[in-house]
Amino acid sequence: MYEDAYLETQVLTAPGPRLHLMVVEGALRTARQAQAALEQKEFENSHQLLSRSREFVSELIAGLNPEIAPEMVGSLKQLFAYIYRALALADIDHESDHIAEAIRLLESHRDTWLELLEQLPKEMLQSNDPETNWEG
Repeated sequence: MYEDAYLETQVLTAPGPRLHLMVVEGALRTARQAQAALEQKEFENSHQLLSRSREFVSELIAGLNPEIAPEMVGSLKQLFAYIYRALALADIDHESDHIAEAIRLLESHRDTWLELLEQLPKEMLQSNDPETNWEG
């Protein structure tokens, strides 16, 4: 109960770049859980987890703002669409290789995003102002 309230507060107060990272982490967490469930042949559980992971990836796509950096956003949309497709194929084929590919790409994106966050001015990471929030 307290964990849910804490998480809700974190999400509601996170600036765009940090919120993006939280969504990536959510997609990774549920994809890893789905992979473990699939390997245990828990198909219903893996389906639920893959669906949740795809929801996170859909949020990543929806949160991109093409007005800021159209080429970069286009590339990210393609990447996230590919990840979404891999997760969907894993759900259909019950192949954990598809999940492994999605996890690899999400981890790579997360690592790149963390490097980017380190380079951003501190004010951008603390502001919820839409003018300084280049995502969403």
